[in-house]
Order: sequence, then structure tokens, then C-alpha cells
Amino acid sequence: MEAAGAEGGRAGAAPLRAPGSIYTERDLQDLWELQRFRREGLLTEDAVPVTVEHPGIRWGEGGPDFRGARLRFAGELRWGDVELHLTPSGWDAHGHRRDGAYASVILHVVLRRDRFAEPPRDLPLLVLEPYLHGTLPPPPAEGEEDLDALGEEWFAERRSRIERALERMSADEALYREILVGLGYKSNQAAMAELARRCPLPSLAEGDAEAIERALRSGAASLPRALWRLRAGRPANHPSRRLAGLARFLASARGEGLARGLAARPELPQMTSWLAQEGIGESRALEIAINAFLPFLGPKAWSRAAGGPPPPQLPGLLRRSGAAEITTLRRYFGALRAMKRRV
Repeated sequence: MEAAGAEGGRAGAAPLRAPGSIYTERDLQDLWELQRFRREGLLTEDAVPVTVEHPGIRWGEGGPDFRGARLRFAGELRWGDVELHLTPSGWDAHGHRRDGAYASVILHVVLRRDRFAEPPRDLPLLVLEPYLHGTLPPPPAEGEEDLDALGEEWFAERRSRIERALERMSADEALYREILVGLGYKSNQAAMAELARRCPLPSLAEGDAEAIERALRSGAASLPRALWRLRAGRPANHPSRRLAGLARFLASARGEGLARGLAARPELPQMTSWLAQEGIGESRALEIAINAFLPFLGPKAWSRAAGGPPPPQLPGLLRRSGAAEITTLRRYFGALRAMKRRV
């Protein structure tokens, strides 16, 4: 993750592209997050096979671009952070070698090699260009975006992520994981995703809310301390409080199950109220319902909610310039997507 003026570009400035390429660093981050490249046969520059089990959680607060990735190098499982640049020289150019915030990086991903220069050998290096399926078109200029189309694009990607999860796990397990990650906010999404892996839903099948909370707290305590980011968070958002709320929710939903319980509450207010236990709250429950429950239920549920006005509890995009165009939930996420593409 770079400061203003680095590879990602300043807000409002044209993003820097690799020479001879239409890709920006933002495009590269999108490719890594969505795994839109050939994943079979990946090799580092030292010819070590790499398997991506989880690309990590995209990070927007400084430090590495993705946190909590789970990778295998020649079959050996490692987890840590991933940093992306257009070329290998970006690692030294941005001072990462001397920055302790990057000490947990386990893979440096770049678009292409530098010309006439040896890459840094601090970390395993993956050059992504040979594995790309195609190219991304340059983003439209500000004001030219189709917010409805971008909103549908946002939903399609969320739905695709849920579908990929359902190929590997049960419907209840996928929902449990999505809720946990949503309760991690930005700072602790990677930690919550790892907690979901270490404490799968069947391991919480016995006992009341207090027993479930003890199991979740024990699992959280077993994670490496460096994975948790606790300093800047509000007390109400502390992971321990969110885990207590999740325990109450899981205990109350045990009889019908998560997937069946959600199917019985297909409207946004219903699913929000269902999740909004003490320790979770209505605002966070609403965001999880929109980001996870609607994509889980599919296009019909999304269509019913997408044409309505965006709830006022959503983050403050509605207070930005151009907010007059954000008249529906669909256009809200279209505007959010357009804004991120321009940063």
C-alpha cells in the first residue's frame, strides 16, 4: 500500500500504469483479490510452486495490500501478508525493506519484471503477467460511469464469492464465515476469517450462548497476536464484544439453522432484525445483511432490495459530492465502486 503520489496515484490524479500496459496497481489488486488469473502452475521467480488457498483480505489503511493470506510454497502452508507492485523495484522504491509494517509479508506479487534490473531477493516474488487471461479496459472518466451497471457488477462479484465458498463448504458454514468476517470490520477481517477456519460451525454445535462464546474466545486467543489490530478501534467494535453477540445469535438460530433461517427472512429488514443481537447491533447487522445475506440468497432478493433507497446507516458516501445521483441501493454500490476505481 503506497502513500499519495506513489504507484497507486493521488486521489484525483491519473493512476500510474506499467510501461506498455493498460493495467494500474488498482487493477492488479482487483486481479489478486478476485483471483482472475491462471492459478495452476504458479511459480515464484526462484521456481518454487505456489498455491493460493486464500488471497487475504484487501487492506486500505496503510501497510501491506492484503492481510491474512494463506499460501502453500512447494506444499508447505504459510500464512501472512501479500504486497503488490507493478514491478519488483517498487519494494525498495517505497522503503518497505526498512518498514516494520511489512515484516509479515510472505509474498511479493508484481505485474511484470523490471527491465535490466535484478529483483530484490528479500521475499518470494511472483510475476503475474504470464498467468493473466486477458486485459482490463481502462476505467471511464469521472462522471461517465453507469452507476446502475457498476452496482450490478458489485453484486455479481459478491454472489460469485459466495458461490465459490459453497463449492467448498455447507451453506450454514459459508454464512457463519461471512458473518464472522463482517464482524471484523476492516481491521480484523483477516483474523476473523482465520478464526472461522479454526473454529468451524460444527465445533460450536453444543451448549448455550456462553459455551459458544467461550469456544470462540479460546479460538481467538490461539491466533497469533500480530493478526489482531486492536489499538484504534472503538470499544463497541472490539472483537470480544462482537464474538459475544455472534454467540447469542448462533444459539438463537440453532433450531432452524442459518441457511433455513435466512431463507425464511428474505426481506432486508427481516434479516437485519434477525442478526441484530446485543453485541452486534442494527447498523452492523444491516451491513452484513447487504454484503453477505443478499448475495447468498441470490438475484431475486437483491432485486427487491436494490431498487429501494440506500439505508442512511450505510457509510458516509451519501455525504460526498454527487450524492444526488445515489437514489437506490444499487447506485450506492455503483458509486462506491466508481470511487474506488478512481483512487
